[in-house]
Amino acid sequence: MFSAFIGIALFCILSLGMYFKYMQISRDEFKKLSHVMHEPQTQNQETEPIGIGAVQAQNKDCIAWLQIEGTDVDYPVMQTPWQAEYYLRRNFDKQYSMTGTPFLDASCDIDNSSNLIVYGHNMKDGSMFASLENYQEKRYGLDHSKIKLYLEDEVREYNLMAVLHFQVTEQNVGNYYTIPNNQTDFETYIELLENGSIYCGGESAQWGDQLLTLSTCDNRTEDGRILVIAREI
Repeated sequence: MFSAFIGIALFCILSLGMYFKYMQISRDEFKKLSHVMHEPQTQNQETEPIGIGAVQAQNKDCIAWLQIEGTDVDYPVMQTPWQAEYYLRRNFDKQYSMTGTPFLDASCDIDNSSNLIVYGHNMKDGSMFASLENYQEKRYGLDHSKIKLYLEDEVREYNLMAVLHFQVTEQNVGNYYTIPNNQTDFETYIELLENGSIYCGGESAQWGDQLLTLSTCDNRTEDGRILVIAREI
């Protein structure tokens, strides 16, 4: 009995060690991409793509780069309309990865949609969208209220508007994961967000503003979800 217990304990320790080793490899891969993304231009690079262009040259599925200063959120954003969750368990190089890569909802048009919904995993080592857990604390959210989205020809800045925590139900999914396409629906949606928000980060959004919604799982509750919603400024 005791030997069986020791065996199980050793297996758990080894599994945990392998998990964090795998996570470190994933972190290193994304750090390399981040270096490519944020590397300043030099004279030798005048004819070479830089920034998001250099990242997209490595994988055309990359539609943007997401960054929240002061957090670990500094990742490419992928989109594959032909297979909505293609990057759910794939890394930037399209190989299997438990961390996946943040991806934009397949129904979103990055230029024309009123709400851009980006999904990312909440990893136990603090990577990917794990930082979104902290937004449930108002002080943290207000201290990290600026979100940047780098596109091929512009940088969009968003300001924190609402933070939601809820359990997955058909009604909640229908209410919160939506892309309003007219003023009436947009205003109804904003009211819904503000009423359901843990706290509000600033001014309310108006029709014509673009929202950025970051979605991740809550590892503390069953079927829990956390949404961090910001509006373009």
